[in-house]
Amino acid sequence: MIADAVNPVANVATISHDPVLSSIALVSAAVVGVLAFAKPIMGLYREYKKTNADGVKSNAEVTLYQQLQLQITQNADAIGRLDEERTKWYERSIKLEREVERLKTFESIVESLREANHVKDVTITEREKEIRTLTTSMMALKDRIHALELRLARDEAKGSFCPICAGKKLNEINANS
Repeated sequence: MIADAVNPVANVATISHDPVLSSIALVSAAVVGVLAFAKPIMGLYREYKKTNADGVKSNAEVTLYQQLQLQITQNADAIGRLDEERTKWYERSIKLEREVERLKTFESIVESLREANHVKDVTITEREKEIRTLTTSMMALKDRIHALELRLARDEAKGSFCPICAGKKLNEINANS
């Protein structure tokens, strides 16, 4: 396209031998020559840049793939550890639930024993009161028996043990006199 425009100018310059036209034709030919060489060089440069960019992109993709692969491996290991730990905690919670159930049974037994103990305490308290009352009554009866024994001993010593007997004695004494 540019070469088509330069050819008529070069033809005219060679025919006319005009230095300006010859200079323009020479400069135009040089520009066309440079452009002719520049286009393939630019294509090669673009191809080089594209290839270089593809290489860099490929390297970045490989690096990214390796990093992601490492991250996936680490995450899989962490998930495995977490799964083991979750299983361990689950087993421990099951064991603790069983222990809680067992302790609830013991707690109900202890509560029933407390209630039975309370009932026994009340019964013991009532019996202690009854024993105190009976002991007091026994002591009073003992005191009365002792007083009666003392009175009997005095009456025997006086000889007036029995009022009937004492009356008969009086009658005998009166009859003898």
